[in-house]
Amino acid sequence: MRHLRTAVSILLLLLGTALAVAAVLDTGDEPGVRVLMALCGILLVEAGASKRADLFLPSQRHNHALREEVDALVALVRLLESETVRARTSGSPERWGECNRLHGRLHDSVERVKELVGRADEDRAASGRPAAL
Repeated sequence: MRHLRTAVSILLLLLGTALAVAAVLDTGDEPGVRVLMALCGILLVEAGASKRADLFLPSQRHNHALREEVDALVALVRLLESETVRARTSGSPERWGECNRLHGRLHDSVERVKELVGRADEDRAASGRPAAL
């Protein structure tokens, strides 16, 4: 579905561009018609660039909590990386303690991901668990 949304956005961009260029190059029509064609072309380009196809072709993701947890996991990895660089530079025991704390949080996040994998939002709702941890 993602590829279809991308293809529709690209098609709208190309169609709008072609219509706007045709309006500029066409000298046979009345100026009002050419302005209308150019305006329609610009609107199509805008629709393609702003991904308006997403309104008609929604995302097929069914596990939003997993997506949120993976995003949090990636953020933790980045934080651990920057803290480790600081700890190596300073050699401070406090910095290394912070690295160990972040490492523990990283493992906790992996455990939450393990719980969420393969479960759709409806499964969690039926079990009474919150959608986001």
